[in-house]
Amino acid sequence: MIKIKELFVKFKSVWRWMCVGLVIRIIDYLVFIVFYNFTKSVFIANFISGVIAIPLSYLSHYFYTFQSSEKFGSSSARYLIRLIILWIFSTFLLKILIEIGIDPRLIKIVAIPIMAPISYFSLKLFVFNYPFRLKN
Repeated sequence: MIKIKELFVKFKSVWRWMCVGLVIRIIDYLVFIVFYNFTKSVFIANFISGVIAIPLSYLSHYFYTFQSSEKFGSSSARYLIRLIILWIFSTFLLKILIEIGIDPRLIKIVAIPIMAPISYFSLKLFVFNYPFRLKN
């Protein structure tokens, strides 16, 4: 039992990231499905779900997952850069998966194991614990 507690403490940000990520992915997926069924456009549905999920994700990770002491403006600028890079990558992945015949409603689920590690490490190392920031 002590080992489990030690693992939980040691990887606290990972557990928090997983909880926040799960909630955000569910919201993102449900919004995507609703707008995909309404518009029949993967790209419009993905854009709208992103507009809703992205601010929720940033705020949740800033205040809860990483409990950042970073200035809100500088971490949000890095979050935006990260977001653009990940959006380009995920759009490319989306296009490939559609071309090989995967149902667009399943793609968001299929992409999670691919995007999750990239997401965690980019948040941890680039956005909320930026190693190159200047100390005051």
